[in-house]
Formats: sequence, C-alpha cells, structure tokens
Amino acid sequence: MTAPIGVLRFGADGRLLSACAGAVALCQAIDPREPRGAATPYGFALPVAATMVVARARAHAAGRAAAPPSIRLRTSAGTELRLYASCARTDDGRPGATTLVVQRHVDGPGTGAVDGGVPVAGIVEQHYPGTHHPATHRRAGCLPF
Repeated sequence: MTAPIGVLRFGADGRLLSACAGAVALCQAIDPREPRGAATPYGFALPVAATMVVARARAHAAGRAAAPPSIRLRTSAGTELRLYASCARTDDGRPGATTLVVQRHVDGPGTGAVDGGVPVAGIVEQHYPGTHHPATHRRAGCLPF
C-alpha cells in the first residue's frame, strides 16, 4: 500500500464528488469482507462504515451528534486504517460539503500517527487548495482530531 492518506469529498446531498488517488487506493485495500455499498465512479465500492462516518459528520454539524465521527477498519493485509470526517456549514448554517479522510494508522510519537491529531482543515487544504476555510469547521463544531 503506497498512500498513507486519502481524501474524499461529498456534496451536501451526500453524493461523492471527488476522491484523490490515495483515497481510492486505501478504500480498495479495505478488507473485502467489510460490507460495501454501491460502486462509485472511481472504480470501488465505498464501505458501509465509511458512509456511516459521513452521515455522522453531517449530524454533528447539524448539532444532532455529540462527537466528531471516526471508525477504524483493516485492510486485507491487516493494516489498520482510521476513517474520520468533518462537515462544513453553508453560509446559512446548514450542513454543506463533507470531507472523509482515510489514513493509515502508524504507532509511535513523531510518526504522524492518527491518534496524535491531524487537523482536517489542513488535510483538506493540502488536497483541495482554496476550497476549505478552517473557520467553517469551527463554526460547525468540528475541531482538529
């Protein structure tokens, strides 16, 4: 597995808008026994657990869920992945686009471990320059993980 991180963007309607190459590679590597939804235009079927993380991010942004969403899954090779999401709000306060981050888990201090905290805003800005404003996530109650 080459990509340590991948980013998928979902529209306000929940439709997958884009996925970087790293996200495609990581999602394809998730254990095939993991229940999956319909195939995406990117050639893989998104795990049902990932869809639930996206839905929970939207609920969190709307004030209906207390904690930012995340889940851990394994690849078929046994590598642990963490999926976490953040939903921005539109100018009128409704939940807008949602970003799902898929990241390999690496143990140890200074290794970029998921548990060490990676701000979603920074990841989004890296993969989608100019499309994310951190204040939008703060207003939605989505703090860096």
